[in-house]
Amino acid sequence: MHKKGLTLLEILVTVVLIGISLLALASLVTSGKHLLKFTENDAQALSLALAKKEELLSRSFTHPDLCSGCHQQGTEDTIFDWNTTVTENSLCNATTGRCVPYKEINVSVEYPEETISGRNADKRRQVTVRDIVPYPFVHIANANSGVTPCDTAFNNNCQVFFENAHGNPLWTVVAGPFGPDNDLKIELPAYSVRKDFLVMYDIAIKIENPTGLRPTHSILTRARRYRTNNPAIEAFGVPTTQTPILSQGSISNIIKFDNVPANIPHTVEIQWRKNTSQGIISVERSSLVVIAVED
Repeated sequence: MHKKGLTLLEILVTVVLIGISLLALASLVTSGKHLLKFTENDAQALSLALAKKEELLSRSFTHPDLCSGCHQQGTEDTIFDWNTTVTENSLCNATTGRCVPYKEINVSVEYPEETISGRNADKRRQVTVRDIVPYPFVHIANANSGVTPCDTAFNNNCQVFFENAHGNPLWTVVAGPFGPDNDLKIELPAYSVRKDFLVMYDIAIKIENPTGLRPTHSILTRARRYRTNNPAIEAFGVPTTQTPILSQGSISNIIKFDNVPANIPHTVEIQWRKNTSQGIISVERSSLVVIAVED
């Protein structure tokens, strides 16, 4: 029995078809690698942009990195160029005319585009993300002082209560145990909106010399708020405390100041006076907390 084999023409056709198939497969592999690299770069750029955005969102509203017009830039992994910009705007109520500021964060990442023939520095892609930092509803500030011994022999670190020429006690700011630099007061910034101030303070006292003190002798305290740049414009909180010196070693109070004007820096300080010139009293510890809340 005679078997017929492949002719030369059939072999040539087969070789050509196999060659075309291999070329198509090679092109498909190359395109796939390009697509994978393209997707990888895009994902890395987006991830970097989101990370920079979250980094800024973690800052407080008044942080230097969030100043209006602030700009930062850098490069990651040699090809990803990132930059951030911050702009401040306001949202206003047409009826009341009241405006509340907010800050807009813009983060962009650029990188060279990947082509089938390789990285093309002349063609660049960009990923951009945006977000808003709202103005805080609540601001908190605090001041604290620690413990230091009182030397009664030289009256060092002992609290001095002042009197006028007639011997009447005067209101003075509570001085911390480390001297005037630790006075019980807080300078607050100019908030962009009107606020209510909730003031809380605690003072632990120590009787260094009880000579002449009686059960009726007391320490009075009050909170004073004034414009930092114009102390003559002031207000005093209610209530005023009156604490027996001999029977109570700590003073605490909570006071509220309503409708504190916006765009004006204020200072809150705690004042006190004795209703007697007898005895020597020192401050062991003191703390002051001011919570500013939108009214």
